[in-house]
Amino acid sequence: MYSPLALCVADELSPGQLPQHRIRSTRRMIPYGNRHPWQRLLGEIDPSRSNETDTDATEWKVSNREHRRMVGVVLEDFLVESGIEMWSVLSGERFDVDPNFSSMNATDTTETETTYQSHESIRIRASLINHPSSGAAFLDESDRYKLLENIIRPALNTWSRALSVVPIQGNLTIDLNQLYDGESCGPGVHSGLPSVVVPPDHISNGIPDTDLLVYLSIGFDNELLEELKLDRMSQGRLDLDQQEILEDDFNSATEQPANSILESDPLLDIPACTGTSLASSTYCSTDQFDRPIAGMLNLCIGKDFFNDENLDRCQVTVLHEIGHILGFNSQSLAHFRDGKSGKPITPRDKQGDVIDKEVECAGTAEGRGQAVIPLPSSDIIRFENVRGGQRVAMIVTPNVQQIVRNHFDCQSLEGAELESYSSHVDHNLTDFVDQCIPDHWERRLFKADIMNPIVDSVSSTSQISPLTLAYFMDSGWYKINSTLAAEPDIWGRASGCSFVNKNCLEYFQGADGLRRNDAFFCSSDHSEGCADDMLGKASCSMVEYNHALPIEYQYFDNPALGGQDSNLDFCPTFIPKEGGLCTNGDLKYSEMEEFGDSSRCVRGKYGNRHKSALCVPIVCVIDEQVPYVRVDEIWAKCEYEGQYIVSWYDDDDYGTYIIFP
Repeated sequence: MYSPLALCVADELSPGQLPQHRIRSTRRMIPYGNRHPWQRLLGEIDPSRSNETDTDATEWKVSNREHRRMVGVVLEDFLVESGIEMWSVLSGERFDVDPNFSSMNATDTTETETTYQSHESIRIRASLINHPSSGAAFLDESDRYKLLENIIRPALNTWSRALSVVPIQGNLTIDLNQLYDGESCGPGVHSGLPSVVVPPDHISNGIPDTDLLVYLSIGFDNELLEELKLDRMSQGRLDLDQQEILEDDFNSATEQPANSILESDPLLDIPACTGTSLASSTYCSTDQFDRPIAGMLNLCIGKDFFNDENLDRCQVTVLHEIGHILGFNSQSLAHFRDGKSGKPITPRDKQGDVIDKEVECAGTAEGRGQAVIPLPSSDIIRFENVRGGQRVAMIVTPNVQQIVRNHFDCQSLEGAELESYSSHVDHNLTDFVDQCIPDHWERRLFKADIMNPIVDSVSSTSQISPLTLAYFMDSGWYKINSTLAAEPDIWGRASGCSFVNKNCLEYFQGADGLRRNDAFFCSSDHSEGCADDMLGKASCSMVEYNHALPIEYQYFDNPALGGQDSNLDFCPTFIPKEGGLCTNGDLKYSEMEEFGDSSRCVRGKYGNRHKSALCVPIVCVIDEQVPYVRVDEIWAKCEYEGQYIVSWYDDDDYGTYIIFP
């Protein structure tokens, strides 16, 4: 069984474990039919369309019928697709998603002329192929359906609606020269890490109506692995016959995968999880403009994986991993392009490779080392020492910079920090970019973002944060749908420059004079606060470790004392209390508290508890556009943040009040 934390942790295998895609001259051209505006600007015209009449690169007229794309599940082939049009499998009713994403309306199938811009919703296809390297054979039909329909499909649809690309014309083909071992998507089938053998047909003929192909890989945790082995043994080694059938289905008449793993004992071929993470991912092929067009997503399946209570977490985790494949990874940063001209932002050598440079990596003073890596331009990423000396890499592209400045209400910020490692970085690295430039937003600052390293606080699987959308927009490969942007995170919102620049327990005030760190961090295991979503009461999480923390993360006289989450720089934070929900909880401290659907947690004071948490009803009056809170059965208008509202129910010498957030 997974712990709640383990269910949310991802990326045991990260894109940086694969080498830079250096083979430029032999990489095949992806067909865009002269529709890609960069082809004209860079003089890279698609050979497959060279004899056709040139067409305006920013406007394309086609019929609705020509551009229909079906979104569906074909269990025989184990395919899941996303696109700009969807079919209801059960009713047969057809729906079109408006190109402007403003609505979804039922349409007829009459031939009409429509003007399309050069970018359209990215079509993502997930493939669970019939080959032992994918692990598909060890899922029954019911679990395959749950995986594809209930977990994979929502993530594909979210990214498809959020991002648009210049669509590939014709088939997407995988470049054999870009595959690390020449046959699989991943670090290699003999690496001991998840990798999926690419079907020969995907290399020779390609896949239609696809802009990104995700190969799915399945592994099983130790408990389930033992059960599967016992089941196979009790069936009299039926797996051998089954895998022979899978081999026949996989191979074409002219090509056989090299060094097939079918030669080993099938009982030992049940794929095992390679770490403690729920998922990992990498990309393995790019187009001529460096946009990832294929990747591998590995999922670690346990006995409770398909339980309904784990569904949201699994969906969020898959959403996170596809973000890495799309380009949120340390290697893709060095390949960002100018969105208008298509030119690489980071200089290239004569072979088209990003130039290797030596750099001091991100991390604490004792944990970081030097590395020689394909270093992104300083217009993309910069290294800085912050908060007591830890070294961080921050994204400084224009849209990311403006979003992060607005979020914290600090217009002097250079950019958005990536996570910094504390002690697990190898010194004197030579290849592994991800150990020098991390692959996630800094959790200490962006705790609720889909691309932070632990996705336990992400509330939506249908929207992407403004910060992450800005990242993809600045890559140059994508246009974004701003209507899919999630509401700004509560975490750190409008808390000023000090929230970012000072350590978490250092006293600081916002421009309005309010102490800003109290709502997020705590300094005593007796402190109480509210959960991030304000739905319930929370307590301070503190741990005394059996060793001293890195000096940058020492906030107390006791150097071994800190928060339980290392990804939060060991900052003590509030975690929900058992029974502390304001909607239906039973932790009532004061007579003025009320529990119900409209109740939310606010900070305040009760008796001699100067830092307490209280549940009160809160509503928003639409006509006035202001919230009201009910205290002592009287609705009080909340006129400004930090307003004190006193209760007279508790007649004691201390007094009771709430502080409106």
